[in-house]
Amino acid sequence: MSETPAPTPASVSGEVPVENWRTQLAEAKDAPAAERHDHLGSLLDALDAQVGSL
Repeated sequence: MSETPAPTPASVSGEVPVENWRTQLAEAKDAPAAERHDHLGSLLDALDAQVGSL
């Protein structure tokens, strides 16, 4: 009896945008504090949507 692998964000909703997230994190690092907060919030929302799709 073979086990079914656990779902991953990529298996559920396609390619996981890791490189895109890394680029956006690098941009957030250089942004002013107020913008960084909003920028990181949107990245976390995107991550939450990927994880929530599992």
